[in-house]
Amino acid sequence: MPSIAILVLLAAVTTAVLLPMLGNGYVFDDLYYVQQNAHVQKGLTASGVRWAFTTFYESNWHPLTWLSHMLDVSLFGPGPRGPHAVNGVLHLMNTLLLWAVLRGATAAPWASTFVALLFAIHPLHVESVAWISERKDVLSTLFLLLALGSWLRYARRPCISWYAMTVVCFALGLLAKPMLVTLPLLLLFADAWPLGRLAPSGGGAPVRRAIAEKLPLLLLSLGSAAVTVLAQQQGGSLVAWESFPIAARLGNAARSYVSYLGAAAWPHGLSAFYPFRPHSAWTWEVFGATALLVAATVGTFLARRGQPHLLFGWLWYLVTLVPVIGLVQVGMQSSADRYTYVPLIGPFVAATWGLARIGARGAGPKAAIAAFGTLAVVALAAAAARQVPVWRDNLTLFSHARNAAPANWVAEYYLGLEMNRLGRSQEAIRHYRELLRLAPDSTSGHDGLGVLLAQSGQLAAAAGQFQEAIRLDARYAPAHGNLGLVFAKTGRLPEAISHYEQALALDPDLAWVHNNFAAALRSVGRTEEAIAHYARSLELDPANRQAHLNLGTLLHDLGRREEAARHFEAAAGRGNPAPGEP
Repeated sequence: MPSIAILVLLAAVTTAVLLPMLGNGYVFDDLYYVQQNAHVQKGLTASGVRWAFTTFYESNWHPLTWLSHMLDVSLFGPGPRGPHAVNGVLHLMNTLLLWAVLRGATAAPWASTFVALLFAIHPLHVESVAWISERKDVLSTLFLLLALGSWLRYARRPCISWYAMTVVCFALGLLAKPMLVTLPLLLLFADAWPLGRLAPSGGGAPVRRAIAEKLPLLLLSLGSAAVTVLAQQQGGSLVAWESFPIAARLGNAARSYVSYLGAAAWPHGLSAFYPFRPHSAWTWEVFGATALLVAATVGTFLARRGQPHLLFGWLWYLVTLVPVIGLVQVGMQSSADRYTYVPLIGPFVAATWGLARIGARGAGPKAAIAAFGTLAVVALAAAAARQVPVWRDNLTLFSHARNAAPANWVAEYYLGLEMNRLGRSQEAIRHYRELLRLAPDSTSGHDGLGVLLAQSGQLAAAAGQFQEAIRLDARYAPAHGNLGLVFAKTGRLPEAISHYEQALALDPDLAWVHNNFAAALRSVGRTEEAIAHYARSLELDPANRQAHLNLGTLLHDLGRREEAARHFEAAAGRGNPAPGEP
């Protein structure tokens, strides 16, 4: 089959599986990353570019990803359809690039096609594509594959231009997601197979030279890793060793390495969140998983001369998972489907070239393998097609997650949010109480329950929940903002102002806190400060009707009628409530 026909086939299959994604909405962390992120919602601006390169928002430093989200808004507006389409296009480009890189490196078009198909339609990869906030996966992988393609050209005809292109693509990939820090090792693996540059004789480059070639790339990796750790420390995302001891982390890592392979072979029970359970870290499962990992490593190493693709695929898998396997624990998840987006390329390559080797023995094995491969692709495509609508909205996603991964406190949190959005406050309260039963130290859980209690008029109980959230994490800005509002409603204005100030010191971009702070300042006669905070609230969230009404009323009372009229007109034409406030 000609190359163009293969590319059309890959594009058609990928599009058929993912096209329904265009009907999905914002889910999960999209609320904070995109939907209510004031910097993103302004589109691509000079101030947005500065913010993207200087912020550690949500414990991340990935400026290129932020810029891509801003560009979405500039091109398509604030809705989810455009970002979903961009994610789909990036995934399709990655699929085609993966095929091109493998075919160029191995001259094996059919094996390369099968690997690309597995990558394109595997259900584990749906999360990276269907979740808008995971733009960093598909975007960074684009530059990873471009870097691999550039390295392939450099390996065949060493010249500074192709080497420089590899460095540039790698740097851009790191600016999209720092998980790419392992690229220098991947290039070294590729030098051994399929490029054959580490052969002890012939035209292969010596190992010492191959390592020296990777040193500039290694410096980029070290720099990116340092910035990432700093971002996660400042954002409070790094989990303390006291909470998850090293034994628990190692146990979870071993189990995750094996469970990802199991899910790759039999993808069922997939969840948007898998809770970390350190109390069960060292079990027979962990010892068994560790034994399997050791056996696979030893086995592929011993088979390296006759079947080098096995060692390549296995090392690719082991190494690319290291940044997210939990040795440095970020967040409370034990694993995540999105973490397999790049790592599974290794097992796909190892399995495919292994099957091709068997098929080369005769017509019978070749026909059997072709039938097996076709059945596998059809089954995986069907499973992925079922997984895409799971990401339609939070209610669908977390109802599914709650069933797929029991004791799922994150699912309870988002179901509580969704029930509150739908006006089903009692159901929302039940979800939050279940959340706190499963995770008593959940800061967001206490804050969310406090919001619901405040909305139902139970201000004293709400204040207690906000205070508990602050006790657990004094840097959790929304709890300070919410406690400030409760104090303002009960006439304790000095305490309210103090908590508003703390909230904005921690997160200056909370538009609803600026709005509520302004109201408190007006009540104590600090009028000019109130006007400034109303203006800042509207700068962050121009569609906030309540802030327009508040500022218009204040300006009207001050006799500034023309300015007031503009805000009253804006309020009449827009209707965003202030998010997060009780």
